[in-house]
Amino acid sequence: MPSNKDRLYHWAFITGPKVITQQSAGRRIHAKERMGQSGSGSHWEYENRSISMLPTAMILVRIVVGKIEDNARLTSIMESVPMLGKDKKALRASVTDWKTVRDGCMQYVQKKAAQHRFDGQAPGKFDDSKVATYDLLEKKEIQE
Repeated sequence: MPSNKDRLYHWAFITGPKVITQQSAGRRIHAKERMGQSGSGSHWEYENRSISMLPTAMILVRIVVGKIEDNARLTSIMESVPMLGKDKKALRASVTDWKTVRDGCMQYVQKKAAQHRFDGQAPGKFDDSKVATYDLLEKKEIQE
């Protein structure tokens, strides 16, 4: 387990519909570290791919940090990394301070872990067909 808590989890931006159904699709936008060939070190790659909005074994929670006004503009901004929160035209509402986002995410994951959301010790308490989701804008849970 990494000693650096920021490296304990993988972070990604996930865009998708507000209401999730079995057919809902979204996008995962993130940087992935790839190992080079023959021990030549690693490098970071930008990835923007279509994903199902249904839970997977790898996703713990989603945190709403913004409401998208213009998908094409948001994609353009994400592709021109770094996104520093200075473009006020792509997002209608947002939380862009990294410490606020990180702390909010970590607190929510810790809360869900304490409630046994991930370890199967609370059978029937959670809907496993949905991903626990917290709206950082509204400061409320929108999916247990």
